[in-house]
Amino acid sequence: MSRRPWFAGAPTRADFNQLADRLDWADEAETGVSSNVRKLYELDREQEREIARLRMVVEELTGLLVTAGVITEDALITRLEARRAAVSKSRAPSRPMVNCASCTTAVPQSDTYFSDLGEVCSLCFSG
Repeated sequence: MSRRPWFAGAPTRADFNQLADRLDWADEAETGVSSNVRKLYELDREQEREIARLRMVVEELTGLLVTAGVITEDALITRLEARRAAVSKSRAPSRPMVNCASCTTAVPQSDTYFSDLGEVCSLCFSG
C-alpha cells in the first residue's frame, strides 16, 4: 500500500500499544493509591474507636476517684487543666530566632529573607 500524504504522521499500531501500556501502568498506580487511601481510612476509624474506649475508661476512673473521696471534682479539674497546659507548652514548636543583618532586630528565622547583606527581616527586605 502506498503512503498517502494525509497519513503522514498518523499513529501506528506500536504507538497505540505504547499508549495502552501507559494507561495500564496508570491504572495500577491509581489502584495502589486508592488502596492506600482505603487503609488510611480504616486506620482512622480504628483509632477513633480506640479513642472512644480510652475516653470511657478515663471517665470511669476519674468518676471512681471522685466517688471514693480520693480527690474532689474541682481539684481533679484544676490538676488536669494544669497538666494539659504544661504538655501544650512543652509541645509548642520553638521558632529559631536570628538577628536581621540590616537592623539587628531578633526575628524568627522563618520570617527572614536572604539578601546581599545576609538574612534580613521582612521590613528590611521590602525596602
